[in-house]
Amino acid sequence: MGCPSSRPGKQVGQRQVWQHTVYVGLYDLADVYAQLHRMFPADEDAYNERPAGVSSCAAFFVDSFGRLVPGSCVLSSVLWSLGHIKETVDSAAWTSSFSAAHRQFADDVDAYLGATQHESGETGPGSLAAPKGGDDATIAEAPRVGGDAVSDIRVLAPDIAGIRDLGASSTTSVRIASAPVRAGSDTEPREFDFLNSFYLEDLGMAAWTRDWGPALGTYLLPDTHLRPAARVDVRQQPESVVSGPP
Repeated sequence: MGCPSSRPGKQVGQRQVWQHTVYVGLYDLADVYAQLHRMFPADEDAYNERPAGVSSCAAFFVDSFGRLVPGSCVLSSVLWSLGHIKETVDSAAWTSSFSAAHRQFADDVDAYLGATQHESGETGPGSLAAPKGGDDATIAEAPRVGGDAVSDIRVLAPDIAGIRDLGASSTTSVRIASAPVRAGSDTEPREFDFLNSFYLEDLGMAAWTRDWGPALGTYLLPDTHLRPAARVDVRQQPESVVSGPP
């Protein structure tokens, strides 16, 4: 799924404010498929249509005061996987190491914004000089995100994802989607459904536990271990769906 695109072309309604989603490191989904085909042989039995559009290396939310929404930084598992897929390492450790990269990106963004705001000596909404104590104060302390910060973060994300040498998949393009939200909810992070998938986590779980049921175990068998003669054509024998194979 691609990045959404919206521009605040009108005033927000009563009891509404703007929340901004900043996408950094835009790339074409078609380019990822092209690189995967260069790494893996084509599957003649796969008929899934390639989704068109654009996605991003990372994203985060900014509230109506221009402050980073705490806990909103997300690194793309798609590009991270593409950047590490050629590494010869244990598969279970490979999948779990994305979590460390994801945390590193969030921590590095927080550290960068905190350092730059201390250097600028800003005060007021979004300032690190705001009084502490309670959730509201934590939000008030969140650093402001300016143009220079976005520019630096768009360079940071591909470095942590490990995609600097992946050509068209490593870009410094930025897209900002602005949407009106209920006043007060602009400081709450939302889900980035299209950036990450549950597949990577599930693959890691399967690699670690190896406690597979018979269906997944059969699905993961090498081709040399398959028994085509034991297969049942459910179109010719629809009753086998209920009764099971002979």
